[in-house]
Amino acid sequence: MSISEILLNFDKSFIIMVSRKKLVGSFVVLVTLLLQVASLSVAYDDIHGIELNDVIAISYDRYINGDFKDSTDDEHPFELIVNKAYINEIFVLEMIGMKIGEVKPSIKWTVDEGGGIFTEYEYVNTKIVRLVKDATPAIGPIGQIILTIFEVILGIGVVVGAIFLYLKVIRPRFLSKKCLTCRNQATSKCSKCGRFICSECTVKGCPSCGSQKYIRL
Repeated sequence: MSISEILLNFDKSFIIMVSRKKLVGSFVVLVTLLLQVASLSVAYDDIHGIELNDVIAISYDRYINGDFKDSTDDEHPFELIVNKAYINEIFVLEMIGMKIGEVKPSIKWTVDEGGGIFTEYEYVNTKIVRLVKDATPAIGPIGQIILTIFEVILGIGVVVGAIFLYLKVIRPRFLSKKCLTCRNQATSKCSKCGRFICSECTVKGCPSCGSQKYIRL
């Protein structure tokens, strides 16, 4: 083989390798974008419940250091944003996932005021009265169609990726038939004992039984 032919084959192999890497990279980017779209399209429902940054109205009885402080009811609830920038992080974590009408018997945390002084807060019978504002509004019909199309594309991409992985990685590396003599790719098997053998080793006869009759794979 001439130097020019070697260089030409190298260029072709390099182009194919780069193309495959670009294809895999593009697929990864597409999957990432679709997952982000899907994650941003989840509004309040009975599965996800209250989510971060939702605005909710709650009723509760509040105690500070064990002493009753104040309370709200269903007719006059307290509105808040489910975010630790507005209320204690422990309270936020307790609210996330709750459903409208659900009640938490006790939510308690302690604040270090400094100088050895600690204040204990407890919210008793905290109830989600209503959802004032959903941080992730439900998508409209057009958005649902677009999301469905993305999900179909994602499904097709997963299937194509799985097929590509099987054909180009799994089967050649783990499922291919190897010559039991030299470990090269087998092209035949002995018709007598069934031993796999490559084209180069067939001229010597089967190393297991000596037969020279083979079955092409």
